[in-house]
Amino acid sequence: DNMGILTAGRKIASIKIINDTLRDTAWTWIGTAFGGGGYFEAVIKFRCYPEQGGPAFWGMSLEHMANLTAGFWPGQAADFVHYMEVDIFDYHAAADNNNYQYNGILHDVFGSQTGGAAHNTTNPLTSTITLPNTNDFSQYHKYGCLWVPATGTTKGYVLYCFDDKATADSVAWTQYTDQTPPPVDPWTFGILDQQHLVLALGSDFSPMTIQSVNVWQNSDENNAKDGVIPPVHVVAVSAPLAGKTTLSNTVTFAITKETILITVGINGLYRLEIVRPNGAVAARLHNAHSGSYRVNRNFLPAGIYMLRATDMEGRSIAKLVKWQ
Repeated sequence: DNMGILTAGRKIASIKIINDTLRDTAWTWIGTAFGGGGYFEAVIKFRCYPEQGGPAFWGMSLEHMANLTAGFWPGQAADFVHYMEVDIFDYHAAADNNNYQYNGILHDVFGSQTGGAAHNTTNPLTSTITLPNTNDFSQYHKYGCLWVPATGTTKGYVLYCFDDKATADSVAWTQYTDQTPPPVDPWTFGILDQQHLVLALGSDFSPMTIQSVNVWQNSDENNAKDGVIPPVHVVAVSAPLAGKTTLSNTVTFAITKETILITVGINGLYRLEIVRPNGAVAARLHNAHSGSYRVNRNFLPAGIYMLRATDMEGRSIAKLVKWQ
């Protein structure tokens, strides 16, 4: 397959000779897989030759890749899988050989693996993302998606983005709580909130250059790292965990036609920053005090940004904000 670069992959723990052939007899995985939502972005350029396959940037369920119990559907036959693939950018399946379309697809995969017979439920909206016909894929562009998990009271969704701006393409779902197959509206794709995404970039033969890969999350506590998978919290938490300090409610914002009003409730001094998707700081305010700050939206072009406040102890809270 065309998995050229992965954030996590298989690690062989032991091998032995079986019938004169080296075989791996135990393995785990190493790297990072992302859980609990986030904003995922790759900056790439390419020249595509459709007959040879195209470039792609996607996320695959670690639970499926590592053959873990959480990659199977509870209460079904032992080989009955249930996992997600999130195609953030897929040129190969788009209209061939043009500079203004690519695919963004959600795959809710389920069913018996016997004979490779698992079913594939894709997003109900069109998967083709159409850009202005003046677009040029041979130049660097940002391909991203925002994943927001569902709770018991709010829908989850994936929103596709191109060059810091949301496209008209998004898919939503209600919370998945181990309902029986098959996936049906409104909770189709909800299994994503219980799993972890391994980010992957690859291209069969079409040349692709990767400038950067960026991931933004409010917290990395739900991420799986080097063989260790924490439980994913898919319900709203009404109070901070015992013994931990949370800053999650200390940064809020409101957007008007001309300004964005940022309100911070951190005691003492702190640093407030507005950060671009590539990590560059667009604006910074040192030695700020608890209160509200008004930013002229004309100061920054339309797009997706991160508001980040850091207190004197180095604790940070970051929230995504976007405006048209």
